[in-house]
Amino acid sequence: MNNLKSTIITLTLIMSLWANAQSDTKTSSSNTIMPPANIQAAIKIQGGPGIAISGTSTFQKIPTDAQKIISSDYPNTSITNVSENYIKQTYTVTLNDGTIITINSNGKITNIKAPRNTSLPNQILADILPPATSIHLAEAGLLNSVNEVKHIQDHGTMVMILDTPTPHILYDIDGTFVITYY
Repeated sequence: MNNLKSTIITLTLIMSLWANAQSDTKTSSSNTIMPPANIQAAIKIQGGPGIAISGTSTFQKIPTDAQKIISSDYPNTSITNVSENYIKQTYTVTLNDGTIITINSNGKITNIKAPRNTSLPNQILADILPPATSIHLAEAGLLNSVNEVKHIQDHGTMVMILDTPTPHILYDIDGTFVITYY
């Protein structure tokens, strides 16, 4: 909340300075109105006008359940980046192997994507997929070919498969197979 207040105060200050400095406004050769130098400096510091919707975070700030899953399922990797989306209330964790994990505020992994042309470890799949989905993938011989998993809120799960003629498989919320599509 303090970040939001700070952002609003900064934005108000920038807009106030801009309004007061209109007499100093210069026009470029393309007839684009450029803000005065002091406003340009303030915008650079702020990162642009507007309310911040995301920012850098730390692994310790993500929900504990997700921390445990990532730490146990990716023991030989390190965290290279953690960002927080304040609007969606999600965290995005990037690992040094290129895996990208999105986590909701409840600690549920909502999206996970392995690096290009690689599959997700079986352990992470066991932790995030409904049992019926894991069984179906194993019976189809696809468990070792899952590149990405997207949980579609209140609807089910979409699984992306590497190197197959049908790269997308949709499961309902209980993990039951629904359809395969391109």
